[in-house]
Amino acid sequence: MCVAIMADLGTTNQVITTWAVTKAIVNTKTNTERTNYWSKIRKKAPKVPNITCPAIDDILNQLDKQVGKEFKESKFKAVERKMEKLRIANEKLRDSGIYWHDACKEAVRDLLGKKKTR
Repeated sequence: MCVAIMADLGTTNQVITTWAVTKAIVNTKTNTERTNYWSKIRKKAPKVPNITCPAIDDILNQLDKQVGKEFKESKFKAVERKMEKLRIANEKLRDSGIYWHDACKEAVRDLLGKKKTR
């Protein structure tokens, strides 16, 4: 009876070990597939601009200093250049948001198996 139990335990351990290895291989493949899927999405992503809050604060401070004073052409040009840089950063941020929104919608469709709308 003890021999039969030991034999059953040996077989059970082999089955458990085989199951664990198989599950690990499946999980690794799934994780690799997920990583590759995510990497493809990230590679196409537009760059997100640097933080613009300090530039906005700087412009506001410059304008605040000009209250009650004459606004010279050179000062106007300096503020205009900074505002144009902010406009470009805003466009990049908008493009990034649109890209990620669309990429997430497509990923959900891929995962749920729904048809693409485009």
